Amino acid sequence: APYETRIARILCGDPNPKGPGYREIKMSHPTDGSHPGKEQGTHLGSWGQIASLDLTSAASGLVLVAAHKGGSVDLIDPRSRKNVGSITVGGALEEVVADGTGRAFVAIEDKNEVVELDLKAKTVAKRLKIEGCDGPTGMVYAPDAHALVAACDGKAAVIDAQTLKLEKLLAIGKGPDAALYDPARRAVIIPCGQSGVIAVIAAGAPGKLAVVGTYPTEKGARTGALDPKTGNVYLPAARYLPPPPGKTRGSMEPGSFHILVMSPIS
Repeated sequence: APYETRIARILCGDPNPKGPGYREIKMSHPTDGSHPGKEQGTHLGSWGQIASLDLTSAASGLVLVAAHKGGSVDLIDPRSRKNVGSITVGGALEEVVADGTGRAFVAIEDKNEVVELDLKAKTVAKRLKIEGCDGPTGMVYAPDAHALVAACDGKAAVIDAQTLKLEKLLAIGKGPDAALYDPARRAVIIPCGQSGVIAVIAAGAPGKLAVVGTYPTEKGARTGALDPKTGNVYLPAARYLPPPPGKTRGSMEPGSFHILVMSPIS
């Protein structure tokens, strides 16, 4: 059966009747219109937890899927739509990134490690224990600097992607989750939710990575998405209720969800 598509900018998607409601602005896009499709059913109770989906493995042509609880990276061939292999890594896997040469790297949150994967051999090639890095989650590959940058709690670990050796630790805010790479500005951007700031790291040349700015956001804003054309960063945020006894964070206040838009400084 055919289906209709349209692209919209969501100003607010709050279904709570006491909240601001659902508001959007229609955007023009080449995919707008009618397309052929087929029904694909989903079943209540079926779910899967994926730490990271990487689409940048140009040399291998594979899509990489890291299973957070499963401790493995699945290799998906998008042309045949088949799983063509799995690499057992172990631990709580977070972000997986590729350098375009047939290598990929995955952060292991509970072991404070970064692991290099050989996609052709479908095996673990190297392991790095990151001293001074607690709970690496988000990670990017900065091609001009030939470096990996992993977001740890209060630190950003800069790693030489060729040797998989730690170069330095940079001070950032507390409570990061994602790490974003802006290719036009050759910058790494790390939202730090516990501190309520965003850290910007210049990554234009090997050995010269440095924090060039820290800007206020909101507490709880720890992940996001980047528009590579404009450099705008979009951070999901909300107001939080006081945490219950023994907890570090309360639940979201109903109707308070919003998106912060951070624009690059010229």
